[in-house]
Amino acid sequence: MNHHREGARPPLRRTAWRIAPLVAGCLVLAAGMRAPAAAEEPRLESMLQRLSYTVGIQIGQSLRQQGLDEIDTAALAAALEDVYADREPRLTLEEMQAAQMAYVAESTARQSQQAEANLAAGRAFLASNAENEGVVQTPDGLQYRILRAGDGATPTAEDRVVVHYRGMLLDGTEFDSSHGRGEPTEFMLGAVIPGWQAALQLMPVGSHWDVWVPAELAYGEQGAGGAIGPNQTLHFEIELLEIK
Repeated sequence: MNHHREGARPPLRRTAWRIAPLVAGCLVLAAGMRAPAAAEEPRLESMLQRLSYTVGIQIGQSLRQQGLDEIDTAALAAALEDVYADREPRLTLEEMQAAQMAYVAESTARQSQQAEANLAAGRAFLASNAENEGVVQTPDGLQYRILRAGDGATPTAEDRVVVHYRGMLLDGTEFDSSHGRGEPTEFMLGAVIPGWQAALQLMPVGSHWDVWVPAELAYGEQGAGGAIGPNQTLHFEIELLEIK
């Protein structure tokens, strides 16, 4: 594999969004509430204190990664205290289930509204961008502009490729970059989003392109974590360095 990092993060295809068991167990503590002001600074001196803090970090990161961006941390702490003190839960099972259902309904409605707005904005941008000099649009809606023409071979969907890239939203916000990690990334072409598969199979080795990927060829309605919202059109700057 030489110097290319196998664990880097190309724009992989996503599975459908769903509430994982950990999130489902904590939704009753959230209900869309914002975190309260920071409590007293915890002591992190003993092994148990450090372990407990580590577990809390893991829980928080997992919840954020699964779409739960707001939570009442005081309620979360109270629930943990009740469990470890063997106290009866302060909410009934029915109340917990109702809270979960209410959160899911609110989150779904909010995501649907955002998806519609993002889709309209993306289509408007692509219609305008298609008129710019040097921009080529493919039949499936992908757009690209050649910054540097390569003269090597072009990959197939079965190939393994090495690329440098930047990923940006249409407002210029960068959400990912192999340059930021200091080395190119390597991956199977068939494992990434359809827009990347389509673009890279048109690029000879040595090419450097601007690529605009409509939502349908990117992450669609589900988006990708907190960085990429539902139905967002994406802008990538891609350099195809090598076919392995």
